[in-house]
Amino acid sequence: MQERGERRVFIIYSHLDKEKVMEIEKGLVDFGIKVLTDYNTINIGENIQEEIKKNIQNVNKILLITSQNSEKSEWIENELEIAKSLNKQILPVIFDDVMPSKLLTGIKYIKLKEINSDTLYPIYLSIKKQYNITN
Repeated sequence: MQERGERRVFIIYSHLDKEKVMEIEKGLVDFGIKVLTDYNTINIGENIQEEIKKNIQNVNKILLITSQNSEKSEWIENELEIAKSLNKQILPVIFDDVMPSKLLTGIKYIKLKEINSDTLYPIYLSIKKQYNITN
């Protein structure tokens, strides 16, 4: 359950991009964001789909990592459908010069070539905006 005022985001990504996701997670945590992923919230023996749905339900924003790897993943499409059905705001992050999913038509995205505090700052601002945080 989300604590009042806690800024949380769930990351949807391909496991082949886990290294990038871990870098993004570290950067967002440094900004004070609680980052939920499958690897830090789902334990051995738990139902993956049920736990992912719970994670998506417990956040207001979803960070969608789009890359050449993610384009081949059925899991990502399923998780994105869950997020959209729950009216979660999607924050697309694009790597590898791929185009965002057709499910994201009309949604502004950010393209990243590297991960650092400067490139993550616009993502932080988008997350922070939802929570009306001034600092």
